[in-house]
Amino acid sequence: MDSFAICLGNSAVFAARTFPADLPITWIPDDGSVFPLSDTTVEITPETSGWYYARTEQESCVALDSIFLNVVPIELSIDSVPPQCAGAIFALNATANVDGEYFWMPEGLEGPNVIADPQDTTRYTLSFTSSCGTVTEEILLFADENPSVSIFCFNPADTTVLVEGFETNLTVLPNDTPGALIEWNTEETSARIVVKPQAPKTNYSVTVSYPNGCSRTADKGLEVRPADVKMPNAFTPDRSDNNFFRPVFDGQMEVLSFEVFNRWGAQVFNNENPEGWDGNYQSKPAASDVYLYRIEVERSNGARQVLQGNVTLIR
Repeated sequence: MDSFAICLGNSAVFAARTFPADLPITWIPDDGSVFPLSDTTVEITPETSGWYYARTEQESCVALDSIFLNVVPIELSIDSVPPQCAGAIFALNATANVDGEYFWMPEGLEGPNVIADPQDTTRYTLSFTSSCGTVTEEILLFADENPSVSIFCFNPADTTVLVEGFETNLTVLPNDTPGALIEWNTEETSARIVVKPQAPKTNYSVTVSYPNGCSRTADKGLEVRPADVKMPNAFTPDRSDNNFFRPVFDGQMEVLSFEVFNRWGAQVFNNENPEGWDGNYQSKPAASDVYLYRIEVERSNGARQVLQGNVTLIR
């Protein structure tokens, strides 16, 4: 007695020999029926496991041999998954009775045990491929279909990179779901907040909690260019648009002190005019000359910076 295994849907070839040769052979499955053809070789595609017999006879002598064919179906199953909140992690687990490769769509995940992240109710299809071929199974993941949230940044300057010291508005969208609660990582709870991001990057996140107990989270990082300050090396009072000597800011800083001295060390300006030094000293035009300056500024993050140098007054 012999036994062999094949995959369900595959074909098997039986061959028998007689002695003496060329005796007629009858093939009989274990259900008692007779194959339509009687030959030394037959090909079958069985749907179930069973015995197969080869019979021959000569005169009053009968010879019989048998073989058991084990038909192996692919048994593929996916564990049930309870409903969860959209955006939560869903564990998908599958098992099969033979070795093979697992491929999950629509996310293109591989393996028998994977983590899915559906944003709403989604049907997943598992394709399982083995030496017995490919079979598929499906599972519907029920995810509470609350809207996905995003953070919109309104930048009045309409630039792709913000400058340190400037404020900008952040808005969570959508923000019109009845009963939804909003919480930013800044601890604010309104749909729109005003922020002043710091260089080089500030990250913001918001969580929207819905009445059904589910929540959605969005993150956004704002790139910020550090603020800069430059001091002109010359100015021309009463002669052009360059009437004042003052710092030029890229970004926002606070001027803590701003002093100008002549070459003899006398202070000719002490930040009494927010527009800068107009070139006058003691209510009279100062002479054309080289003057010394010292300015201290404070960044939006509290850091301070001191600049010193020369400026030429030209009349």
